[in-house]
Amino acid sequence: ASYEFVFYPKTHRFAFIKRGRIEQNSSRGPAPLKAIVHYVKNAVDLVLDIENKFCEVNIVQSDQIFDEIFSNEVKSLDLTVSYSNPGLGDDHDETMDEYLRKAHAGKTRVVMSPDSTGVIDTDAIFTRGLLNLAKENGKVKAKVVTSEGIKFINTESHPDVNQITIEKSGNIELKFITNIMKQLRKNIPNE
Repeated sequence: ASYEFVFYPKTHRFAFIKRGRIEQNSSRGPAPLKAIVHYVKNAVDLVLDIENKFCEVNIVQSDQIFDEIFSNEVKSLDLTVSYSNPGLGDDHDETMDEYLRKAHAGKTRVVMSPDSTGVIDTDAIFTRGLLNLAKENGKVKAKVVTSEGIKFINTESHPDVNQITIEKSGNIELKFITNIMKQLRKNIPNE
């Protein structure tokens, strides 16, 4: 299989390119997300096996799915996180990131259930830090209570997707890559 992508080394981020709508892709259809993760993980492992280093491949997940967790009553959380590149998050997730890095914890899993209040406080520094870190460096399974009732959320099923519209004049490929690079840089201070 082959996939089109842009890699930004400063943030260690890949952007995979899906042209058109899903229904308009080639007859084989779009590359499944799990296949892309497997492809990247295998490629990175080939390089890092030589150097004997740790690497975790994660899909950046949509802000909307995390907003849904933060805006509802949370009954349970199952978070798996790994530390990231320094300086790419807000204070809460940078603190969590630093704790994991200093502990040499390549991957950490935290399972949370509420105390007698019946609800997990997502505004607490610990919880918010883990959730924010998981957005780009992990995954979350949550049980929340919405206005419609109980809902189970798996953030892995909600990748961050950015739609880019390009004028059909000039160097389209250059405009396309420039736009993607802006997206990949958006979380870097002073960029």
